[in-house]
Amino acid sequence: MAPRYYIIWGLQDRLAIGQSDTLTSPQLYSVPTQAESWLTNPESVKSVSHDTSSYLKSNVLASTSSSSVVCVVWDAAIVLANFLEVENERCEKKWIPAKKILELGAGLGCVGLFAACLGGDVVMTDLPEVMPLLQMNIDGNKALWTEQRGRAIAKVLKWGPMVGDLDIPSILLVADCVYYDQSAEPLIETICALTDKDTDVIISQEDREQEKLQKLWQYFLSLLCQKFDITWVPVELQHPLFSSPDIILLRARKKLHP
Repeated sequence: MAPRYYIIWGLQDRLAIGQSDTLTSPQLYSVPTQAESWLTNPESVKSVSHDTSSYLKSNVLASTSSSSVVCVVWDAAIVLANFLEVENERCEKKWIPAKKILELGAGLGCVGLFAACLGGDVVMTDLPEVMPLLQMNIDGNKALWTEQRGRAIAKVLKWGPMVGDLDIPSILLVADCVYYDQSAEPLIETICALTDKDTDVIISQEDREQEKLQKLWQYFLSLLCQKFDITWVPVELQHPLFSSPDIILLRARKKLHP
């Protein structure tokens, strides 16, 4: 398979796993992998040349200078996005195309846009204040995901049992959403409301060292296990470069009789 290059504009000095450099200014890492990471701001996006003649694919995400966690392309998102392509290849490119896919806590849209670029029919959800930036990234990459017959839209969703007009998807994506104590239970309620026994739930989460976050993750897992059967995805089945023991990747299916 020929390499595809995705240009991801991030905010902080965290790169895709496998690269040790710390970014202090926007620059390109031209390695033959499915995802790249940058550090920049909206002004830089406008001034950067979009000549992508040397790339088969080019996916540009913009971020603001806000300190909010939603303005960062987190490592867990990079791992999940690349797992989607690996799994799609394993399924002879029949897993993602035309599937109804929904992402919770989409942030900059890294994972959802990746799925749309694989031909998925993707709905990316987040809070109202995230919508302008998320929509900007969707619009900025329209040529890429339409070329692959994908679809990408953004919708507002506050976690809890009420999910509005959202339909149950075939695949539900969750990347690094277990971070705040007050959001664990509403997130579980949302996952339950947006799944049935056939929904493939894929969760990617960074295994952080802080005791508080460790306990929060274990609490989230205990709630999830009450309603879902869980399978951990071993590193061997993930992308050979974009995977790490520090990133937990699991799949879940709703129990028939919880």
